[in-house]
Amino acid sequence: MSHPLTDEICEDLSSCITTLTAPGEVDPYICPQYIADDMRVTADWQLKQVIEWLSKNLHQSVYLEPVGYSSSVVDVDCVIEDLREAMRPTTTQEDN
Repeated sequence: MSHPLTDEICEDLSSCITTLTAPGEVDPYICPQYIADDMRVTADWQLKQVIEWLSKNLHQSVYLEPVGYSSSVVDVDCVIEDLREAMRPTTTQEDN
């Protein structure tokens, strides 16, 4: 399976990157493949955080709405709202 961040998407996202190097010097980090690889690593890290949050929080009854006699359904809007809040960058690492 290929990564969903294609080279084309990475190129579009990184088009605003500029470097401050001395005239005539090449910044080896600004190789497009390094940028794409870093973007993919970052996206994978974020996805891992989302999966961990879902694993830890999705079972909470606050997200379950009774539907019938013996079943319930997940309140997706509530999950999305709480997930957005949990994934917002903070200045401190919180242990939830």
